[in-house]
Amino acid sequence: MSVEWNNLSATQREPYNKIAEKDKVRYQNEMKTYIKKTPSGASESKKGKNASVIAKGSKVKKDQSKQEVVEDNE
Repeated sequence: MSVEWNNLSATQREPYNKIAEKDKVRYQNEMKTYIKKTPSGASESKKGKNASVIAKGSKVKKDQSKQEVVEDNE
């Protein structure tokens, strides 16, 4: 698929780039609204970024002040 994209001319890519730009603006607006509605503000979105770093199949144990990743051997 990337080969096909790279073979498109700038004119052929233009409609897709316009759609992507509109979607980017929509996303930014939704995030502003989400952060305003979230009691702790942006810290909630930071948790989501950290969660994606933890390997699939791992479990997270919450200790009082830290998180510990434990491999799931099931």
